[in-house]
Amino acid sequence: MSPRGSTILPGIQHTRFWRRAVSVIVVSLLASSSVARAASIPIPVSYTTNVSAGFLPQPSHPTIGYVYALQFGTTALSPDLNVFVSPPTNPPKTINVVASMSDVSWAGGNADPVHIDAYVSQANYAEVAGYLKQKSPSATLRFSFAVLGYDVLSGQYEPMFSIASGATITTSAVLSGGIPEVSTSPVPVPVTDGTDVKVYKLSFYAAAPPTLQTLIYRPSFLIGGLARPWGT
Repeated sequence: MSPRGSTILPGIQHTRFWRRAVSVIVVSLLASSSVARAASIPIPVSYTTNVSAGFLPQPSHPTIGYVYALQFGTTALSPDLNVFVSPPTNPPKTINVVASMSDVSWAGGNADPVHIDAYVSQANYAEVAGYLKQKSPSATLRFSFAVLGYDVLSGQYEPMFSIASGATITTSAVLSGGIPEVSTSPVPVPVTDGTDVKVYKLSFYAAAPPTLQTLIYRPSFLIGGLARPWGT
């Protein structure tokens, strides 16, 4: 090979390398821009979760959801329900929670409320009923929750929709005619055959918090969680 040929070939390789590098950078920038635009678009989130699966694990591994902490005004509810956070294992993994959720929804916007339907113990039902009987119940609301889905690859339940870092958010209940949109049912509901646990329905709307918070939404276990801003 001539001396001239030996100098041209490295130059061509050098040029090709930088062309590839520039192409990768451009593609990355375009992808980042698309992600940024997507992050600003509200993504509605809605889950129907299986209340009974928290008390008696099921082979089908249905989606489950829990309220870990909940306080209306000065009325703080106790985490007195012992539920499963794992598929059937030996020994099973359980935790204590305030409520087992049946439905949770959020329209996806910063100012949109989070609506939760859940089931609580008789003692917590009595606490909420007492709160609602107050002449002017405080609208202050503190809560923490998570929807858990079964990940086939890990063989475990993982968060699908939750407050970032498992934090407890302080906000307020949505008001209707000046009254917090919080309701309960006095009718006890057996959670499932095979247990003697009875629970009571509780519904509430949590207004967007006064300071910006983050909700984590993971629509699929194939991708990481999407950080969604919530608050004003």
